[in-house]
Amino acid sequence: MSCTRNNAFSPAVTVLIIALIAGCGSPGGPGPADFPDLLTADSNPETCGDAWPLSLFYDRGAWFGFGLPDSANVPAGSFSGPFFHFSGSWAGGALIGLQVRNGETGDSFDFTRARNTRSYLPGRLVQNSLFPDLEATLTLIYISGRSALITADVTSLSGHHLSLDISWCGTAAAPLGTEGNLIVLSPPADGIDARITAAGNGRPVLSRDGRSYTLPADSGRHLSTAGRTRTCAAFTITYPGDERSAEARLVQEALQAPENFLKANQSRWSAYLAPAPSGREGIVYVKSVMTLIANWRHARGDLLHDGLLPSAAVGYFNGFWAWDSWKHAAALAAIAPGLAKDQVRAMFDYQDADGMIADCIYADQAENNVRNSKPPLAGWAVHTIFRTTADTAFVREMLPGLKRYHAWWYAFRDCDGDGLCEYGSSDGTLIAARWESGMDDGVRFDNTRMRKNSDAAWSMDQASVDLNSYLFLEKKCLADLCRASGDNHAAEEYEKEAEGLADAVRERMYDPATGFFYDVQLNGGGYIPVKGPEGWIPLWTGIADSAQAAAVRAAMLDTAQFATHVPLPTVPADHPEFMTGYWRGPVWLDQAWFGIEGLHRYGYGRDADMLKQGLLNNAAGVSVPGAALRENYDPRDGSGLKVHHFSWSAAHLLMLTGH
Repeated sequence: MSCTRNNAFSPAVTVLIIALIAGCGSPGGPGPADFPDLLTADSNPETCGDAWPLSLFYDRGAWFGFGLPDSANVPAGSFSGPFFHFSGSWAGGALIGLQVRNGETGDSFDFTRARNTRSYLPGRLVQNSLFPDLEATLTLIYISGRSALITADVTSLSGHHLSLDISWCGTAAAPLGTEGNLIVLSPPADGIDARITAAGNGRPVLSRDGRSYTLPADSGRHLSTAGRTRTCAAFTITYPGDERSAEARLVQEALQAPENFLKANQSRWSAYLAPAPSGREGIVYVKSVMTLIANWRHARGDLLHDGLLPSAAVGYFNGFWAWDSWKHAAALAAIAPGLAKDQVRAMFDYQDADGMIADCIYADQAENNVRNSKPPLAGWAVHTIFRTTADTAFVREMLPGLKRYHAWWYAFRDCDGDGLCEYGSSDGTLIAARWESGMDDGVRFDNTRMRKNSDAAWSMDQASVDLNSYLFLEKKCLADLCRASGDNHAAEEYEKEAEGLADAVRERMYDPATGFFYDVQLNGGGYIPVKGPEGWIPLWTGIADSAQAAAVRAAMLDTAQFATHVPLPTVPADHPEFMTGYWRGPVWLDQAWFGIEGLHRYGYGRDADMLKQGLLNNAAGVSVPGAALRENYDPRDGSGLKVHHFSWSAAHLLMLTGH
């Protein structure tokens, strides 16, 4: 007993599905139906063991994703998956699909022979199957981070009454079980419960091998001419410690009144998309929102708050990273402030007794990387959220941890005590110190050595200009946050510290001969003569004086250095190491955004806009429907590099186009 399958199905051109099902743009602004198929959700398992890399649909922090059907492994009338991100495994190729029979003749409507269209809209998957006398539209949305709702709208197109038997059916990777009218899946991990629930009281029937099921939904449903019926199913996964009965009640509510949940989904996504600009930049904006929300994961295990993965497309990004988190939070502040706050909280949940924030955290805290931290932009993230929300309670909540983290840098990463900090590590290794910089194989670290500060702290033998520029910005943000909390004395102290640090960076880390900011060797040593994005961070933070900013601008606009086809690479184009590694040339959109914003700060708006257009025009697929946002880009030809669906690329493109 399984869904009808026929490999003769040939995909049809994707079209907008009827507004009743797909949702339509609101009169006051763009809606989900205005942006079909900006991203793909087309991953299907050739076998149920297939995993990465993937393009799937996730929402509301779910750790499981779905895809649209292909022609061979997943037939029309069903969805691929779900795929469990936490275990890297498929529950099935087509676990949930629709089966419709003529109640009088017993003949099945073969979905593989229908005229099928499918679409990935912001917030939902939709597919439509058109038969000579019947139309069926399937819509999949998430009603929580633990449950997805699938609605099937079946409409008669015949000139006579139709009697229909409608069922849900599918095939799983492992034997299934039943519990009353529920289909129960083999647990994807210890303590996890996964099940399928359908509207009505149909009793499930399993195949002989237990891997396929049929779950009757509507028997003998009579449709008049142009009559329509709707039936629903839900997939739910709950975790140890969950209130499972509460999730079951939510599912029953959705099955009984699906229109309420479809409307809520439409409303939420319309709010996400409301700030989208028109034209090509609107495409970039919406793709960025979709990417960020698809990478959202709810609190689970030792992850105590929601946050974003760097990318759900690969298996090795299955936790939250500090530097990424600050950027995600800053971008999300305008569209999902609650999630932005939780992204910050998630990292501070594991702040240690000394004040350090770990590099990355996982659902099993034994895997957390505490060998190093990441560049300090936590205060900037909280300040950005505060500017958007005016939430002083959140400021008061985060200030103690922010102050301790800021002080940690000076206690554990200022080897020579001169007030300029260095990147370093807790275990003395250079690789962890490179990770702490965020620029793992940056050319400026090629000749770096480690120096011991204490048994728990080691520093590079160079002070980094980006690190100290970030610390300057943190002091400025902390000053504002202290004022917001009513502590004017602390605010004044941070302001004084910021002024002193700015003087030190301008005087000791800027080379007038070459017109650029550099890392410097410890104990009054010379410059590390490598140009990179770290040299324009003093513009972004506001440290540079006007003459320094003008000189850095000249390098940024020099076609021999940073004004490449895709502008602002991580090593100048005329450097011998250009394009020899991860941070040795490729354009990272966070660093490009810092540069563009820095030019705006100093009044070079026309130059900033020119570089912005170079990014949007020349980074392959950024403004093209159907192409994923990439981890970084080749500055020579614009080709996308490394991981697909990368969150901080989306975060900075969102901020770049959302002004």
